[in-house]
Amino acid sequence: MFAGNYGPGGALYNSQSTPILTNVTIVGNGGERAASLNTRESHLTIRNSIIWGNQGQTLDQNATISNSIVEGGYVGTGNLNVNPRFVQPVVYDQAPTLAGDYRLQSSSAAIDAGDNTVTSGEVDLDGNARRYNGGVVDMGAYEYQGSRTGSGMVISIRTGNWEDPSTWDVGRVPAAGDQVVLDQNHTVSVNGTATAQTIEYRQNATLLFLGTSSMINLGQ
Repeated sequence: MFAGNYGPGGALYNSQSTPILTNVTIVGNGGERAASLNTRESHLTIRNSIIWGNQGQTLDQNATISNSIVEGGYVGTGNLNVNPRFVQPVVYDQAPTLAGDYRLQSSSAAIDAGDNTVTSGEVDLDGNARRYNGGVVDMGAYEYQGSRTGSGMVISIRTGNWEDPSTWDVGRVPAAGDQVVLDQNHTVSVNGTATAQTIEYRQNATLLFLGTSSMINLGQ
């Protein structure tokens, strides 16, 4: 957990090293490029993690990030740009501080969204079991100890029509409250009126409206 720190590279100042961070939460840090600061001859690898709500958040392009929530987005497999929905986050301008609760709410998109092959261990920061109920590991330092509720995550598995259930990994059309992800290089077309909570575009993804009356209602 890197939270509530203040300074240049407030969460992590990386110099001439190649750290690998797995299942970390980097949040609420203040200062110049507060999420991380890489100097020359450095390479940062981040997996199954959450980077959100930091001041002047800038991640150097020589970082490798996967299966993580990154505010503003970052190219990489399984990355999302959606609010992780912490229990009680603290804004960066209160740093330095030990306040804040960065466990996940039941509706968080970070739940069951990590990569099981690169988990940080069998327990989370609270000492609770990872891969709750034998499922998929969560992103971040804490594993939600329950079932995900509220909005769901729906990811495109091919180029196709929004209204076609076979376009989506869940085998159904996205509904109100769903966090929709258009995966890399997919073009999804909308014929009528669609509904979603949010839409995340991965690399080279395209949303195509086929008529003047076609639309998507977001935040529903």
